[in-house]
Amino acid sequence: MIHAIGIELRQNYVTTEAGFISSHSKGEIRLESVGRPALGTEVRITETGELLVRSNSMFSGYHKDPAKTAAALVDGWYHTGDAVNIDEDGHLVYLDRLEHVGELSSGVKYAPQYIESQLRFSTYIKNAIVIGGRDRDFVAAILNADFAVLAKWAEHHQVAFTTFADLSQKDAVADLVREDLLRVNSYLPEPARVKKFVLLHKEFDPDEAELTRTRTLRRAFIEERYRDLISTIYRGAGGIKVKVPVTYRDGRKGVVATAIKVRSVSDKVTGNGRA
Repeated sequence: MIHAIGIELRQNYVTTEAGFISSHSKGEIRLESVGRPALGTEVRITETGELLVRSNSMFSGYHKDPAKTAAALVDGWYHTGDAVNIDEDGHLVYLDRLEHVGELSSGVKYAPQYIESQLRFSTYIKNAIVIGGRDRDFVAAILNADFAVLAKWAEHHQVAFTTFADLSQKDAVADLVREDLLRVNSYLPEPARVKKFVLLHKEFDPDEAELTRTRTLRRAFIEERYRDLISTIYRGAGGIKVKVPVTYRDGRKGVVATAIKVRSVSDKVTGNGRA
């Protein structure tokens, strides 16, 4: 909103220990990043994805705590404890605190909350939950399409549908969502990118205990409730059949069987997207 009215609001990345680390330059504002490193500031990323910083603005140590100082300041490099990616143009993309990121079976770190928050910027995605873990070898996502927005899009593009469950599985809808997944993936290290996704046949619902009353995802509950769907994603299967209670446009109610498709983010976009 602020950028839309012509105010060039820049983000800065600063810590008490390392001072001013990075900022956006004039004409180089990117909402996904915190800018390039400041002049005189060196940065590097460890194998675990942690940002290390070295500059003349470094602190000399924690007051009366030599052990904490030795752990944080190693060979002149400050260990920030932040999970950060550096993109091809040298911008720092802040993901999360390292302690809050997940880990795959390969040891690769991924940032579920960052990915979910970025996906919610999509016009077509209402909610998202990112799946991974030490027993899985890639990141996946379960997505809720925004039915109200997509219904208008479908009518405008003459895409016929009957119910939310039906519309959510259309290839053209998957292409719309895939574009946003590709956008978010471009901010991430390649091994930590979302590889597969499903569009759920329904919205996450607080009445079904999937969300709190403040609409926060109940991650553990959702992973347990949809464990068969998650298992299908990681088995490499093409989808899973479910029975869905539906309300038709004329008010009639019923139950229909539908197949939730498992899709690859790298699949070719058909061109039935935002045009």
